[in-house]
Amino acid sequence: MKLVDVFDIPDLGLLTLSHDSKSILLFSNKEGVTHVYQAPLSDLNHWKKLTPGTDRVMDGCLSHDDRRFVYPKDKDGDEKHNLFLTDLKTYETSLLCQLDSTMVFNVKWTPDASHILFSGSTPSSLGLWRYSLSDKEMSSVYETTVSAGMGSINPYAPLVTYFEWSTTHPGASDVKIIDYTTDKIVETISISDTSMDIDFYWNNDGTKLLMGTNAPGDQTLLIWNRKTSEIVYSSATKLGLGINYELAKWFPDDKVIYSIKKNGRSKVYIESILDSEDPIEVPIPKCCLGGTYYSVGSSLQIDRNKPDILYIAWSSLANPAEIVRYQLDAGTYETLLSSRPSSFAITLSRGEFKQHQTFDEWMIPAFDVPPSPDSPELAGNPIILFLHGGPWWEIADNWGTMGSVIQAYSTAGFRVFCPNFRGSTGYGDAFMMLDIGDLGGGDLRDVLAARDHLSKVYPDTEKVFVAGGSYGGFLTFLVLTKHPGIFDAGVAIVGTTDWAEEHKLSTRMGQSFIERFFGGPPDANPDLYYDRSPINFVEQLIDPLLIIHRENDARCPIEPIYKFHEKAVELEKEIEIFVDEKAGHGQQTQEKLREQYSLAIEFMKKHL
Repeated sequence: MKLVDVFDIPDLGLLTLSHDSKSILLFSNKEGVTHVYQAPLSDLNHWKKLTPGTDRVMDGCLSHDDRRFVYPKDKDGDEKHNLFLTDLKTYETSLLCQLDSTMVFNVKWTPDASHILFSGSTPSSLGLWRYSLSDKEMSSVYETTVSAGMGSINPYAPLVTYFEWSTTHPGASDVKIIDYTTDKIVETISISDTSMDIDFYWNNDGTKLLMGTNAPGDQTLLIWNRKTSEIVYSSATKLGLGINYELAKWFPDDKVIYSIKKNGRSKVYIESILDSEDPIEVPIPKCCLGGTYYSVGSSLQIDRNKPDILYIAWSSLANPAEIVRYQLDAGTYETLLSSRPSSFAITLSRGEFKQHQTFDEWMIPAFDVPPSPDSPELAGNPIILFLHGGPWWEIADNWGTMGSVIQAYSTAGFRVFCPNFRGSTGYGDAFMMLDIGDLGGGDLRDVLAARDHLSKVYPDTEKVFVAGGSYGGFLTFLVLTKHPGIFDAGVAIVGTTDWAEEHKLSTRMGQSFIERFFGGPPDANPDLYYDRSPINFVEQLIDPLLIIHRENDARCPIEPIYKFHEKAVELEKEIEIFVDEKAGHGQQTQEKLREQYSLAIEFMKKHL
């Protein structure tokens, strides 16, 4: 079997259901690059591409009259976006607004379709902007210097929610309600000074806001009344139904449907929070909502015209994404679309949820994926310790959390062990916040504990490799330089080697991210920046290392990577590097993924 088989499975994500309930908008890279398509429900084989070109598109918004689609697009993955508009009658696309070095997070229409709101980051600030379609002018609605992003637009009043991290507490955030016609903050919702408060959606009449908070201790949902400021809490958390809310939406009758994560898998519930009724579970397979990592929040859509019908995208590590139509009254569903080609005959291994001990009282959750039964048998039963990005992310039982990469390793003959080290999402905010002030500290010790765990449970394994991307790439660099000889080789993909240098080269979003974890900029805590930067420990590297990076990476800039490699070469270390000159961080074309992970697999096979 060839590696090409797994990367021939395209991504599939659900973006939205049209307002007239006649079509769905999808994410797919079936043509190699991620684009948005419109698929009529009457003929799901007839897709219309809404985002022409050769560059990826990972966000967009359909106007309330279903006539126009607006979306951000960059060039060669550099995350310097411009806004484009597609007419859904003619399917012609035009440049709407050229931006100046702006990384766009999300974009939305105002209810009257007169303006477009979008949030993002420039080199110096983060903010919320307004674009007038009549005047063809852009103006600033709100600016800040800490990580933030737009939430939900009120359906009746000219109000938009805006999530913003605190400047006084690294784990706290609030929700601002901004009048986008006057650029004034009309309300700031902060449940407590130390709580992480987020927003989901306004209800249909715009009088209530569905939110999440950890003010009571664990994450929970609440409803905030705009007229009275009254708060009503969901009962899901205290009932122990889950620990991490992925999405939450309103039904027309003010009931709420939400997806809550527990042990790396999703559960869906309907609850009448305002009536204090216990939640009712919506049965789904053992899986996660979301077919792609960037579309989890939109992976459940309620039919506005028939609210007993849902459209859901779900997947697991062994089952690529499907989009189903779910009939609530009957509790049944039919599969509308599947990303798994009918010709794909390879057996994909299921991920088994496990936990292992670490250096303190915490247990580390993980997914263990054995070699595919159809894979070649490799000498020595090798294992890849696979480290996820983030750090506020996770490997779940979800194709969208690197499922194709994990299965590429598995079908090549490797066992893939994926620890969700401290700082991972999905296991409670207390666990997630352990990385604050300690990036590359406790989580690195969790990685070492995972390596020790593998020695005990798989004593016949002769080779253990470490590989990871983004933050996982950083941990790969760090464990190989600070703890040489623990692994037999490593592959670091789009990782970080020098936090101080990365801070200098980053957009304001990147700088704010780094400062939250390090307690300020480099001059505020130079010793910690130094200690957690692998470039300062290159001389200790003894294990073979392959670096894979991308020239246009705006989140993990390439300059420190070149310096690390140059230093390692000078010290005659066993190191290789591959740089894609026309790619950035995150989502790649299928061909680029195939090329990069083929290199990774061949590198590790070379060191069996």
